[in-house]
Amino acid sequence: MTTDWNNIDDYFANRLPADERNQFDATLRTDEALVEAVAFYVSARQTLQAEAYTTRRDELIARKPRLTRPTPWPYALAAAACLALLLGIGWILWQPQTAPSELADEYIQRNLTELAVTMSADADSLQRGLEEANAGNLTEADALLTHLLGRQPTNADALRYAGILSLRRGQYETALRRFEQLSRRTDLVVNPGLFYQALTRLKRDGPGDADQAKVLLQRVINQQSEGDTDAQALLDKL
Repeated sequence: MTTDWNNIDDYFANRLPADERNQFDATLRTDEALVEAVAFYVSARQTLQAEAYTTRRDELIARKPRLTRPTPWPYALAAAACLALLLGIGWILWQPQTAPSELADEYIQRNLTELAVTMSADADSLQRGLEEANAGNLTEADALLTHLLGRQPTNADALRYAGILSLRRGQYETALRRFEQLSRRTDLVVNPGLFYQALTRLKRDGPGDADQAKVLLQRVINQQSEGDTDAQALLDKL
């Protein structure tokens, strides 16, 4: 199937009508070719942006006047200010990027190490699992939540926290499976499933994971899903 790059561009520019955007999102869940095309689009766009910055920086440097004779001090100060500005721009552009796994670690340490229970069915069992997690007993906590999911497979809180525990334990495939299952739920007012899928891919940082994470983060932003503010912050650093 021929890739419709205009359609992909319209999606990321929020130009698609609501029904077409929803169809695009639905297709992304099942069409591997579209996922690869979107990942390439995101990567290419970021590359072009970086090249544009570099080109603009080089143009500014080329325009800096070369002093061939003593320059009156006001002009010297102006030239020094321009040079300082250019050096500042260069410093920003040349800063090494933080690795995706490090970005994920920062988020996990800040937001997912102390887990709080929300009111739900069988809250006592959920509470015991999270108490074990907060005490650092991740294996025991995972066992409790997995057992709870066996009895209550529709318990969204148990599914969410079980996925978080899998992520923290480095069981990325299990985490992705649980978060994908969570993201398919349409009965939840708050659903961070897509965001947590992106976070898991950033943490794993295997071949293609960063590009896949960018696609998921952009979907979170476009859909204004749970975690859209954090998604934008992460995407800006990738």
